[in-house]
Amino acid sequence: MIVGRKWLAALVFILLAFAAGCYGKSIPEGPQSSPASPEYSLRILRVGLVDKLYSLDPSAIATWDELFVATQIHEGLVLLSSDGSIKPGLASAWEVNKGGTQYVFHLSPEARFSNGRKITSRDVKLSWERSARIRPDTVLPLLKSVKGMPAGLNGVEAKGDNSLVIELETPDPFLLHSLSHPLLAVVDLQPTNTSVGIPGCGPFQVVEWIPGEMLTLEKNPEYHGPQQIIERIEIRWEGTAPENALVDFSAGDLDLVVELPAMYYRHIVKEPFLESSLRRYRPSGSKGNWPANPEHPFGLTLVAEKIEGLDADALGRLDLRGIVFK
Repeated sequence: MIVGRKWLAALVFILLAFAAGCYGKSIPEGPQSSPASPEYSLRILRVGLVDKLYSLDPSAIATWDELFVATQIHEGLVLLSSDGSIKPGLASAWEVNKGGTQYVFHLSPEARFSNGRKITSRDVKLSWERSARIRPDTVLPLLKSVKGMPAGLNGVEAKGDNSLVIELETPDPFLLHSLSHPLLAVVDLQPTNTSVGIPGCGPFQVVEWIPGEMLTLEKNPEYHGPQQIIERIEIRWEGTAPENALVDFSAGDLDLVVELPAMYYRHIVKEPFLESSLRRYRPSGSKGNWPANPEHPFGLTLVAEKIEGLDADALGRLDLRGIVFK
């Protein structure tokens, strides 16, 4: 289960009204200047996180911020849309038998890891087996209908390099949704020595990472899907006081702030610029400003006015691959 540490940061909120005196910063009314150049704004997305990033491994994610990052780097057989429907991921197509007990997935011929190695059906099975060992509490329920579970993935068979067959004990109408879970993302377990972290197959790749401090992503040239407009994503930890993110966003130094503690809602709505930038990506996939009850378990997201195309799946996981700048 993903457990955040946001409650620790949220305690600071009690003093937020006195942020200028306590932290030496005041919250500007809005960006004080434009980005350095149109080229900069078109290529770089600057993201602020409240939680530190300790792992980029999809099998080890423990916070919503780590989940956010893992979603950009890694990908599974299928993806979850904002309306709850399933769309192709690494699998370009699949068939289900009449009884609903056999699924055959066909990998996209263009699917590769960020290091250039072609993804095979064996990589998929090995990734699932690894995740089941590391996170059995979550992965085993996701695959509970597969033959052989919970003892092992005997019902999953790699047929050649490009096809994966899944045999079920009984029909499972939720199997495709389970396969969209980030814990079932496919990772390269034979990484090269030059790889940073575990090579993924998502739209972005890791180029620099200082655990707990900063992370730099660039678009993955090996990605099998549409290439991204964004060239680079600069992600940084905003320190022990989450209100620093509000200050930096208001000053125009951040384009996106992910998962602010819910307690900050009451302050954000008092600042016209922040309120106009506030979004919440609900589990239903609908978007909008925070509702009357600010104690909702899902965090707040601040989005710069110049950003278009930010989307989220039906579980509220942000997807940066469609972002463009106005």
